[in-house]
Amino acid sequence: MSKLWEQIKSTCYDEESGLKKRIVLSIILIIVGLGIIVWFLLRLFVFERHWNVNHNVNLPDAGQIGDFIGGLSGTLFTLVGIILLFETLALQRTELSESRRVFVKQQFDNTFFELIRLYHSLIQEIDEVTEDGNKKKKNLFDYAVEEMQKNFVPQRTFAQNRNLAKHLYTDFYIKHLNVTSPYFKMIYRIYQHIDKSEISEKEKLDYAKIFRSQLADSELFLIRYNAMTENGSKSVQYLNKYNILKHLSNFQLLEFKDWWKKLDAKEKNGLGYLFLELKETLVHVLRSHELNLVERKFKSGRFTVKLTSIYKYQFEISFIKDLSKKSSKPAVTDGLEKFSSKEIEDLLQGISKELIVISNFNSYNNRKNLIFSGEITELDSLKTEVTVTVTNVDEDDLIIIER
Repeated sequence: MSKLWEQIKSTCYDEESGLKKRIVLSIILIIVGLGIIVWFLLRLFVFERHWNVNHNVNLPDAGQIGDFIGGLSGTLFTLVGIILLFETLALQRTELSESRRVFVKQQFDNTFFELIRLYHSLIQEIDEVTEDGNKKKKNLFDYAVEEMQKNFVPQRTFAQNRNLAKHLYTDFYIKHLNVTSPYFKMIYRIYQHIDKSEISEKEKLDYAKIFRSQLADSELFLIRYNAMTENGSKSVQYLNKYNILKHLSNFQLLEFKDWWKKLDAKEKNGLGYLFLELKETLVHVLRSHELNLVERKFKSGRFTVKLTSIYKYQFEISFIKDLSKKSSKPAVTDGLEKFSSKEIEDLLQGISKELIVISNFNSYNNRKNLIFSGEITELDSLKTEVTVTVTNVDEDDLIIIER
């Protein structure tokens, strides 16, 4: 009997949907019905000798026996037919659902890639728009970012820097409204199309990544500042949900000009890459239930970067500079050589505020509950450690991005 049951399971088991209970029940009922028929045939014609070639068949007795067996087994077989009918309807419903999913996906793809085509067409038109109406080698967005970086004058506080940056961006937006307005509407429309569609969440994320890969650094720069204004506030939900600004170098924002103005292009890009990597690592550490310490050494130990998070409501970023270690090899930390310990502390505090509060547009962590503290420790005459600690006093988990 166990072998028979294993055979039934092997016949009806589907790796994707599991054991189909209706089919198994149908097989069991068929077996029971056949068993009843076989049992009565054996009992009546073999054990009780109702069947004998030397005698005529007793039609009344045979009719009663047939009615009994047919009524019992026939009921079971009818039930099997009903169950299999339900199974057929379920399969048809599944096929219809799959057909609808394919149709919805095709409709989404047609609209999505048409929007992408329109986006590229718009970008090509922007390439031809310049300050004085004459063609130049630079894209307007690249030109605008360079002009904003050149004209930005660092203020006394980080908040003042942010407000001035918003002001410079607003001037650019208004001055080129015929370009900026349709551009940002197009960006918003594409992500709205992805988000409001009926495709799965995984597919939404995949399509969002496809479009994110189309965005240039200057576009990410302007999208970020646009979201900080009233005109761009509706886009914040999509910027956060799909991590659109993932590849934006926070260090190269206007607010950090006090630091990057002292660096050449290579040093500036190096620190930009370092802080991007730091952001990704911090996201991983805050989400992980096992990893709570990450340490990396640069230039043979001249610089050590440590990220510690024992609790999910707190983390520490430490930069250790060891002057006894020397290396001529270039590294992403080369720009730090031009900063004092105090400047590094202020930079880490600014980067921490950017990651935890500003980059997600105050969507996840309550600024009033956050404490940012810094400390400079002289480990010895040649070794200094700069540490910045971020703590949520309500002990709520710190969040950088939604996914």
